Amino acid sequence: MKLEALRSDIRYLMSWVVLIPVLSTGLIFTAGHVYFSTQSLHAMHQEKLVQSATQLASAVEFALFTDNRPLMESLALGVLQEEDMVSAKILNGQGDLLVARTTPLVTQAQDPTDTLRLPVRSGLVPLDDLVSMPQPSGMAEAARRGALQGYVELQMSRQTLNQQLANMVLASTLLLLLGCGLGLAVAFWLARKISQPIGHISHMVERIRQGELGARLNLDQHDVLVNLKLGLNQMADNVEQARTHLEQQIALATQELRVQKEHAESATQAKSRFLESASHDLRQPLYALSMFVARLDQLTGPSHDHE
Repeated sequence: MKLEALRSDIRYLMSWVVLIPVLSTGLIFTAGHVYFSTQSLHAMHQEKLVQSATQLASAVEFALFTDNRPLMESLALGVLQEEDMVSAKILNGQGDLLVARTTPLVTQAQDPTDTLRLPVRSGLVPLDDLVSMPQPSGMAEAARRGALQGYVELQMSRQTLNQQLANMVLASTLLLLLGCGLGLAVAFWLARKISQPIGHISHMVERIRQGELGARLNLDQHDVLVNLKLGLNQMADNVEQARTHLEQQIALATQELRVQKEHAESATQAKSRFLESASHDLRQPLYALSMFVARLDQLTGPSHDHE
């Protein structure tokens, strides 16, 4: 039970150890990719609108100069053929509306739009520039700018832009989730590669704790903890040798104590025999002397003096 809990804890920790860097890195890269891609798509969207308006302004200059309404309408309808174009307007120099055309697609008209108005000036390329004749700065600027003929105004839908942004965010999210999934798979694989050897080590330590010093770990060169297993096996060998040596020392000491005990018991018995013999040898003269004194006392009787 403890071993399974240990493996679960290792898998849990390894999952977070791998997932946190992967998730942090993925979020940073995804946010950076989304930000720069969004800026790029917005720039492309604006550039497309500016280019379309610039082309229409260049094409409608002659029509404004000659007040050719059919040509203006044809040019406006031609611009609306481009993708995401919602409406095209042509105005005169005073800002009065001359031509207005909108796309027939109602769904595009309901989307968020960007509007750009550009002035239409005559003489955008002065004839003097063709022969490279020098001009005073004021005249050159006036010739370059030209007279104001009118305005063109384009309205462009953001439907394609928003769809591209949504697809980009979706793709980035899927890539992030894929990266997290791969990170989790790697984390579980690493946790398995580490938890199994640690489980074996924990089982060996438990066997040694219970007194089974002959427990050893199987060594595998492809194991990530092979050096640790080798060290534990050597430590178990040293512990077993130390215990064997200690048991031998204890046996020798016990044997020596037994011999010394036997010697002490033999000495005690010899002392007892000596004391018994000495006591017997001493008691016999004293007993004979006491009998002799008693006999003398009988012979002398009470009429004689003490001497």
